[in-house]
Amino acid sequence: MRRALVELICQLSATPSCRWAESFESLWWPAVLRPSDFKDEKYLEMVHDIWSKPRFALSTGRPTLESVHMLFQFLQMEHKKLLREEDWQLLRSLRMSTLKREKQRVEICFQLANHVVDTSILRSMADGLREYLVAKTSKEEDTDDYPQVEFEITALYFPNCRFLNGAEDLKLLALIVTLSSSIIRSLMLPGAFFNSLRNPAGLLGFQSFARVGVLAPSSPLRSLDLTRVGIDSNCLASLCSALRYSSRLTKLSIGHTIRGAHMNSRLDWAWICLAVFHVDSGCELAHFDASGLQLPTYVVEILTAMLASPHPGRTVLLLQDGCLPEGEGCEECELPPNARLFVRLLDGAQAWTSPGASVAWPQLLPETLQPSDFEYEVMVRLTDWLCILIPGYGFGWVVRSAVRYHVSKPSHVKRRSGVRARSGLRSLTYCGLQEQSEGVVGLLRLLGSSLTSVVVPFCGLDSQALEIILSACPNLTSLNMTGNVMNDLSPLLCAIKKGRCHIESLGVFVECVNATIAAQLQELLLQPNSKCLQGLQLETTNTEADSNNSEKRIWTQIERALASSSLRCLHLSVPPADTYEAATSLITPLHGQILRFITPMRLKIAFLSVVEHASSPLLVSALDHMVLSNVFSFATTSATRRQINVRR
Repeated sequence: MRRALVELICQLSATPSCRWAESFESLWWPAVLRPSDFKDEKYLEMVHDIWSKPRFALSTGRPTLESVHMLFQFLQMEHKKLLREEDWQLLRSLRMSTLKREKQRVEICFQLANHVVDTSILRSMADGLREYLVAKTSKEEDTDDYPQVEFEITALYFPNCRFLNGAEDLKLLALIVTLSSSIIRSLMLPGAFFNSLRNPAGLLGFQSFARVGVLAPSSPLRSLDLTRVGIDSNCLASLCSALRYSSRLTKLSIGHTIRGAHMNSRLDWAWICLAVFHVDSGCELAHFDASGLQLPTYVVEILTAMLASPHPGRTVLLLQDGCLPEGEGCEECELPPNARLFVRLLDGAQAWTSPGASVAWPQLLPETLQPSDFEYEVMVRLTDWLCILIPGYGFGWVVRSAVRYHVSKPSHVKRRSGVRARSGLRSLTYCGLQEQSEGVVGLLRLLGSSLTSVVVPFCGLDSQALEIILSACPNLTSLNMTGNVMNDLSPLLCAIKKGRCHIESLGVFVECVNATIAAQLQELLLQPNSKCLQGLQLETTNTEADSNNSEKRIWTQIERALASSSLRCLHLSVPPADTYEAATSLITPLHGQILRFITPMRLKIAFLSVVEHASSPLLVSALDHMVLSNVFSFATTSATRRQINVRR
């Protein structure tokens, strides 16, 4: 590890690095620039302006107290004592004379993958990061001419890790993110398992994480990935209740993460609508992934009614409890018709699970209320009780005598013509079931006016659904419908011809590349209105050839269209039969022009990781010779003209 980290310092002190842009869940994978490459001045000029701020992922392997200590010891190490003098001489020779001497900031993502993480490890990380941040702020500037490097830990990536103490570990994660001077903007936990998360103690830990890590104004967190974490509806209520108020989180993934989502998807979607979709929500989410949730048409009807109401919380409460409380003092009073009601509570006020006079025995909710100056939104108003939305918890009941004062704020519902949902939502990802295509189309009709990116693979969509989506989402710049069988691309072609479609990145799946599809692709690529299309992902499982339109002729048509198009990225997924040879002939003429090769994730793990090299003879033998010989030169070249990715 030390050798790799020394190499990292040598590479990054003067030369920015190339990073790999991947999906929401993935990590930065850098290209390795060998010191021998630095001796070539032309090569250096090519890679010099790739990225203004390099990003690298560091891993300590198996997490131990010693490895965590070594990590922070390295980050605080005096760099001029770390490398030999000849290495520093090399770095000095790389620096441009016209550039002012400035500190090179390097973003670091700390990674722990596929490990059991003990609570003591997280506590050691919190202590080490606190000491590092204090030392960094108090460190004086060096006056010598050595290149300066400053590490900034901006992301934590813990895929498929097992946390033994869910309650305590979630609190420690919130502490790590919100330390003073911390700039951790991304917390990625795909596939992580938190032990006892569904127990009362685990739920309290998640609620504390939602309040501190998501709601707190001082939190730097902007991206949260909970894909396949296994939270339940109570955790979702905790998270959404925090998002409904002013939250600065911009990216959230809860894909395939909610346990029992098939049992009560109505309630889960209602909470999501309250926090993410509703026009009155204070959240700033721009990218949202809700894959895996059941989405039948009756759920869309519920969401439609909620978006049209200034008081959607009442619907969520009814779905959660089944009915409003009954008993003395529990008669419902109407809320202002076109306004939202907020209350500020007296000092010492308490919240309960249900009104005191209701049939359900009320329980006290300790340590859930915010400071006394916090204004709670009222969901339901009864004669003697108020149902308020408590951030980081969900619904709570307070007696009306505990209210210091109340204030009405105008609702945006029906005040903005033509707008149904919150306009800040830009990107939606949903991977559902084949039989729920109507629900997906209905959801996009509700949200489409503001969406610029839609990713809906494997949802059973067809060409008719494509036409509806293009009409409902007029501002789309990115559309990924891979996994949905398309036998006709005419809706897309028609929208482009009429100037109603300005898509820059398109992903489609066709059952077979026949003469009709080939002609539509050719016309699509040569359309004057399709000049904005820069990325095309075409997936197919078969080709259809006859005496008049052979396979070679079909691919020749596509090749001619590509030669005249504005595409910068082409992603082909073809069957491993004769079609691969036809597609290869399409790529071969571009070989001298390809300046970057997008490689599979396993190849990046094997060759492009700075710290861990997971290559094995078995893996290497399965790779194409062209990939092996060009991966580094493609990955580190700044001028990208075309990107080619062939998956077999």
